[in-house]
Amino acid sequence: MAARIGWEGVFPAITTQFRADFSLDIEATRRLIEAQIRDGAAGLIVCGTVGENASLERSEKIAVMEAAKDVVEGRVPVLVGVAEYTTAFAADFAREAARVGVDGLMVLPATVYSAKPAETLAHFRGVARATDLPIMLYNNPPIYRTDVTPAMLAALADCDTIVCFKESSGDTRRFVDLRNRVGDRFVPFCGLDDVVVESSGWRAPDASPSSCRSTTGSCRCSISTRGPISSSASSCASSLPGAAASSRGRRGCRSKAPRRPRLRD
Repeated sequence: MAARIGWEGVFPAITTQFRADFSLDIEATRRLIEAQIRDGAAGLIVCGTVGENASLERSEKIAVMEAAKDVVEGRVPVLVGVAEYTTAFAADFAREAARVGVDGLMVLPATVYSAKPAETLAHFRGVARATDLPIMLYNNPPIYRTDVTPAMLAALADCDTIVCFKESSGDTRRFVDLRNRVGDRFVPFCGLDDVVVESSGWRAPDASPSSCRSTTGSCRCSISTRGPISSSASSCASSLPGAAASSRGRRGCRSKAPRRPRLRD
């Protein structure tokens, strides 16, 4: 039987903060986490894509997780991104996340190389076997070049700890397609601001905007497609100016530079 979770509403993907020399700024990251909770976030995702997962060392990822857990103090769920080269690496990190005590995982397909469907499914199952933490699968084919289709998700319905999916393909028909296949087996999240209203319409009632700005910076969010669609339209309209500003640059945030210097021609 699939695990029961209460994930719904806006889940900002926290932007990990850095100093001018690109060293990790944990105190600034802690302030941003607190600001998101103060602004009404229903949950948080740390070490996701905009959380610079691929740029962080393992010790830095652990430091961010521990800081998030310490700041949140159980007020909202904390999920951590799992984006690793291999299933073994991902499973090992999932066990580390369970040790830290986060509330769930946001698992990406194995990174670097795009995978065939059977390989992607084996990766997800391998990570799920590593811990009992509930898992949100993240589908973002325009960025990762690996597409997790409704048929693939349906094939994972027997995996009890995979309870949720974040859809960033832009194709809102996938919500109804998956529901037709497996009913309410998975909690759906919309990961794109410009399709949040349509996504809430497919599912039945409960959305908020998928991009938001806090008082200390901007963030990308996942949003559950549960709740009154009438409120989602006004929420989306009010947040889109912030989303547009977000696309021009993150106030108070810094993309981490490569750790190795670029070679000159």
